[in-house]
Amino acid sequence: MPVERLEGWMAKPESERKEAEEARKAEWNAWLETHKDSVLNTIGLGRAKSVRTAGIVETILWWLGSMGWTGEN
Repeated sequence: MPVERLEGWMAKPESERKEAEEARKAEWNAWLETHKDSVLNTIGLGRAKSVRTAGIVETILWWLGSMGWTGEN
């Protein structure tokens, strides 16, 4: 997401953001229910990227790291 768009989102009142987030979550849950036979899981797996001062780097999601996942196994 572009920084400008994120800044615009964060400039909205929290109540407006929360309402929009809840609506999007409800839409997502409805879509998942409709397509549940095609969706194997809804957890993010694989490598993630982080933007750092050194550039874009691969990172390990905290919950995968806490289970001993290093990206090599």
